Amino acid sequence: QPTNATVFENQTAVFNVTAGGAPTLSYQWLKNGVAIAGANNSTYSTPNSTLADNGAVYAVSVSNAPSFPGSTPSIAISANATLTVAPAPIDTTAPSVPVNLVASAITQTTLTLSWQASTDAVGVTGYNVFLDNSLIGTSVTTSTSILGLLANTTYTFKVSAFDAATNESVPSTELVVTTLPMPDTTAPTIPTNLSASAITQ
Repeated sequence: QPTNATVFENQTAVFNVTAGGAPTLSYQWLKNGVAIAGANNSTYSTPNSTLADNGAVYAVSVSNAPSFPGSTPSIAISANATLTVAPAPIDTTAPSVPVNLVASAITQTTLTLSWQASTDAVGVTGYNVFLDNSLIGTSVTTSTSILGLLANTTYTFKVSAFDAATNESVPSTELVVTTLPMPDTTAPTIPTNLSASAITQ
């Protein structure tokens, strides 16, 4: 028989049943007495639960093929299993600090920042990117392109991680980067005072 289940909001619940009898067995799961479309296996996983699902009752109808032509299939209904949905716990823990911040593909005006992913009790949502202590953008991955820099200029970068509950980590260790200088396109001055000396035959 399926057993009662307790989950937090936004989690799934799994119900199982073990049935015996002549094959082939057919299954139909029901929620509050209504058949659930596509729920036709011995195991049923709910969608992400909401508080509205609290107290929902699940059962399964099991049937097998007629034993001989013209006979009626055997049908059995399981006992009810109740789903309890508790409010999701409040997340107050910040993600870990991003580490190993590095710069690559450095040019006169652009570069790419990358770092090691942070971890979080629930999940990291994204990263804040700071240039000279000013927030310049966010990234949902562990790298970002920085544009619009000045040539031969030193900048300081750092990154923090945040989660869906807006908890933010301490910023990473600062990374100091100097962009490339502009190429030298000025030719030397023209040689002057050309003369000859020690002239012989």
